[in-house]
Amino acid sequence: MPERGQHVRFGLGLVSLGRVWGYRPSPLPSLEEAKALLSFAVALGVTVFDTAPAYGSSERLTGEFFRCLGSHQRQCLTLATKCGEHWDETTRSTWVDHSEAVLRDSVTRSLDLLGRIDVLQIHKTTPDVLRDPGVWRVLEKARAGGVAQIGASISDSESGRLACEIDIIDVIQMPYNSRFRNLAPLFDLASERNKQVWTNRPFASGANIHEDAMMPRDAYRFVLDQPFAGSILTGTVIPEHLREDWNAFEEARELPCKAGSEHLK
Repeated sequence: MPERGQHVRFGLGLVSLGRVWGYRPSPLPSLEEAKALLSFAVALGVTVFDTAPAYGSSERLTGEFFRCLGSHQRQCLTLATKCGEHWDETTRSTWVDHSEAVLRDSVTRSLDLLGRIDVLQIHKTTPDVLRDPGVWRVLEKARAGGVAQIGASISDSESGRLACEIDIIDVIQMPYNSRFRNLAPLFDLASERNKQVWTNRPFASGANIHEDAMMPRDAYRFVLDQPFAGSILTGTVIPEHLREDWNAFEEARELPCKAGSEHLK
């Protein structure tokens, strides 16, 4: 069982690079602003970056930055993307399709944009998707082609339990915060099966900070109180906010276990 918080990295979710998103969304950044944010993140010490085709121009902007990194610096970073949810630039909306041909084209496009994928996750996962042989043909081919890890981005317990039972899956990504605790049993199950857990929305898209008056460090500590190895993904396009989040995460790691839960009482 992982020691709480000791094997958890701070990660940056990149949805806001390409889509208007969040409790208090910021305007979309320019290419220069996106590169400045990513450069600042790397200098700060962030090593996990998570994008997706469904995040609008996020993959393109991220790829522009990552292609400019030196080989040693790139080796120190984990770049994750997804397949299964897609972006329609004309309507500025997403659509879901897990058919084999569409997934194959999506992965090819992501590789073209990013250059290299370290973690490839199934987006909008359902139990039926996880049982689809066509999905696994695409993912197994991607792994054979150099993708280091396979993941599943889940939002329901049944998908999470099934993902934990599939050997090829290395990473389970899921929302977890003080407002959404439904998936808490998956932490133990993932740990038993030696899966990483990447949690997203630690601030409940900002609601537990702005509406519940929860301190950011306590929001992180609430997640860190769970036993897992992996990453907590936060999201911003403003370097100053990223520094604040980073500091809050580091402060949370120093708090005693269960501090986040006590804050809610």
